[in-house]
Amino acid sequence: MVEDGSKFPEVDTFEFAYAGKNKCWTCNAAKAQNDEMLVKEHEYLIERAKEQQLLQDIPLEEIPIDDPDAGINIMMSVLGTKPGRRILGLGDGRLRDIGISSSNVHNLEKELEAERAARKVADAARVSMEQNMQNKLKVVEQQFNSTLQSRHHSMHQLCGKVPGSLYHHLYQGER
Repeated sequence: MVEDGSKFPEVDTFEFAYAGKNKCWTCNAAKAQNDEMLVKEHEYLIERAKEQQLLQDIPLEEIPIDDPDAGINIMMSVLGTKPGRRILGLGDGRLRDIGISSSNVHNLEKELEAERAARKVADAARVSMEQNMQNKLKVVEQQFNSTLQSRHHSMHQLCGKVPGSLYHHLYQGER
């Protein structure tokens, strides 16, 4: 597996893909390409050390890399690419576009239309249900407010009739 903190994780991934944990290469071409990538890694690190004017005896592992694409650039310089969609592998490659017949396109268009129609129906049902719920919520809110006012009025009347209560005393003075 690729180690955390690897300077060139793409190259390490290539090695893991073609050699695995036990370093048993799937083919000689992959081994040769990996060796070439390792040489390019070494050359890149030496060049970085010169650019940064680092001491000659500094270990390569300690040389900082500023370019996050360094590993992919090294790998692609070895593997190469062809015009078209780029794929990673043992060499130049191009993905073949899969041809689609007009009947397949027609069937897909019909399927898409059916899905759109079903979605419209579902959306309309959802909107209707939301409106229904809003209306019910308003009715419940009105009933609650009415009940609350009625109970408040009843409590007001009841407390006013109890002699000696603070409530009775306060409101008797108003009359």
